[in-house]
Amino acid sequence: MRLGCIHDTPDRIARHTPHVCGAAPMPAVLNRALPPVGLYSNDTLNTCVVAAVANSLRTASMLATGADRATTDEAVLAYFARAAGVPVSAIGTVPGLTPLDVLEAILTGGFAAGGPAPESFRTLRALATRAAIKDAVLHLGSALCAVDLYGDDDLMPWIDAPSGDLLGGHMVLVRRWTDEGPVVATWGAERAASWEWLMTRLRAGWGVDWVLG
Repeated sequence: MRLGCIHDTPDRIARHTPHVCGAAPMPAVLNRALPPVGLYSNDTLNTCVVAAVANSLRTASMLATGADRATTDEAVLAYFARAAGVPVSAIGTVPGLTPLDVLEAILTGGFAAGGPAPESFRTLRALATRAAIKDAVLHLGSALCAVDLYGDDDLMPWIDAPSGDLLGGHMVLVRRWTDEGPVVATWGAERAASWEWLMTRLRAGWGVDWVLG
């Protein structure tokens, strides 16, 4: 499996408004219909950021409308190439993207991933705490989390503090959680994790409020 998240600088992250949690209680978010997790070639290419964004859009659509706004590999890879400034034939040479290069571009130009028109979102909010991540999942559908992965993260489940050599940055999507911890979507599937695992690796989190036309 491949990674592909080049972390944004703290100064750039700090320019975005932190997410403010709502007052509603937050029980375990488990039994709700969610679309399958798209892989989007992240097994062979460094596409984790756009893959997580595409899965975030699909999740928001399913929860809001009951319909999976599925996107094709070809459309997501074409968007990845545009974001990286390379032709599709050269995306194998791209080491990855920073989350804010993608998210800020969506705020202004939309996420063109095969739908009838580019999708955008109303707001982009920084998530830095467990409470903020859970609130984003509850009210926005999901939370995009840029994390560091380490050597022992090849093992499952993802429950322990960092161990082993740093492998690099990766973008995962939290769409639900159980009493044991968050369930993260990555590499075409869901993985059980602990809050310790997520929060000790988190470099930045993002909550997006998709506009679903």
